[in-house]
Amino acid sequence: MFTKPLPAPPEELPRLADPQDRRQSLDRRARAYLHANCAHCHRAFGGGNAEFQLLWTLDLAATGTIQARPAQGDLGIPDARLIAPGNPRRSLIPHRMSVLGPGRMPPLASSVVDQDALQLVRAWIEQLPEVAVHSSKKPSPGLAYLRASSSSSSQPRPGAPVIAIQPFSITGRSPSGNRTRLFQNGTSLP
Repeated sequence: MFTKPLPAPPEELPRLADPQDRRQSLDRRARAYLHANCAHCHRAFGGGNAEFQLLWTLDLAATGTIQARPAQGDLGIPDARLIAPGNPRRSLIPHRMSVLGPGRMPPLASSVVDQDALQLVRAWIEQLPEVAVHSSKKPSPGLAYLRASSSSSSQPRPGAPVIAIQPFSITGRSPSGNRTRLFQNGTSLP
């Protein structure tokens, strides 16, 4: 079945945390749930039409979810973000998990709200720090990601962090025509 042996015995290979295993960190559990239930579409070339990825192998900053404005509507949430660290009420991902009908995620074969998962994701977002961190994980071959880091450049408003978003490829070079964009409080700076 396989053409090459596994790089290590199965018990030594990385694995997703069980979202219900409270011995695991909240971060590992929530990221594992999102990976298992959302990343099959919400990944590069996965079929989802949103520009973010929920793979647990990526640093959170590289997923494109932190302080990102929703591209497919805000479902009536004022100042909505895909994930608004510290504020699950402004975060669209748990909201889409909580509704039935239009706007529901996942949209197929899903007619019951998973209350345990919803509580897990909301608690995880609630404890997230408000500043995005620099992505330290290397991207998978053949995929492009966003590199996010805090920056103090480009005339920040007093007290608010500036986040630099720079598209890059596995070669480390920016794709042609793309430039670093600066965001502050979720707003693009000139």
